[in-house]
Amino acid sequence: DFIEHVVNSIAEDLVKLVQTKSAQNVTKLTDSPVVIIKLLKDALSKVESILPTIVHQMSLYLDNSATQGILLKPVTKKIIRSAEEMKKWIANTVNHEWNTEAKQEALEIALKIEPTVKKCCKVGSSTTTTSNK
Repeated sequence: DFIEHVVNSIAEDLVKLVQTKSAQNVTKLTDSPVVIIKLLKDALSKVESILPTIVHQMSLYLDNSATQGILLKPVTKKIIRSAEEMKKWIANTVNHEWNTEAKQEALEIALKIEPTVKKCCKVGSSTTTTSNK
């Protein structure tokens, strides 16, 4: 369906990791910070590049901004919820690989995801008509 397709094209790896770890009742990360930071960077990059294009394409076919908003809300919630879970796990993780710098970098990237998603999904805004970077 539309929602799953959009979420998967933007943040599939992030969402799948969060779903897997949530099912296992994980409270901290055992993954390498390099892997998590790359995953977060990829998700943020795709939010910045793909999501505005999707929103723009929707506006070509759907005149009603309320309908666009209704379709985008579950997409934004799923991506933002995944970033929130990741922030909690990063904050709770203590091991030799997750030093202060790695935690800080991962948290900074994760913190950027929510406002970027919200900015890109503002239906009818100028961000919906910008082209890819």
